[in-house]
Amino acid sequence: MSESIYHPDGHAENPTVRHERSDVNVGWIVGLLVAAGVFGLFLHFIVLLFFFHSKGELELARKSQFPLAPSPSQDLPAPPRIEQLNRLEGIRSSDVSRRQEVRLEQLRRYGATEEKGFVRIPIDEAMKHLANRLPARKLESEQPPRDNGLVGGGDPNSGRLFNRRKPSWFGR
Repeated sequence: MSESIYHPDGHAENPTVRHERSDVNVGWIVGLLVAAGVFGLFLHFIVLLFFFHSKGELELARKSQFPLAPSPSQDLPAPPRIEQLNRLEGIRSSDVSRRQEVRLEQLRRYGATEEKGFVRIPIDEAMKHLANRLPARKLESEQPPRDNGLVGGGDPNSGRLFNRRKPSWFGR
């Protein structure tokens, strides 16, 4: 153990224990802080130059593709449009009614078709030619309805009430 010397004021002094006079070089710390500040200012300057350089491109990118008109337009939108707008403007027929009229006119006249070997005849005349010639289903009264055991003969029935008798498909 080392010897300690006690002073009259009460603190101990050990002559064998020593310390360095300067633990840190303050000049290096100040130099590093100044260098970091200069480097930070350099980076900020570079970023600032980038923003000023790209300012024009940014304004073009932010510019609206659909700018507002200086005043409200009184023109009607392009067709097709709501029929009420046509009525308010006094336009008598809309495109829908014109198309229906053209289709009805095609049904009432003779003419060629897009298919080879076929012709168009008026619909009334075609109905007269085909009356009582086309096959038709037998009346339902001739065939018993298939009820699958449900009350109401298979009609929509959310309750699914079954008849008391077993259905034919259930087995005998």
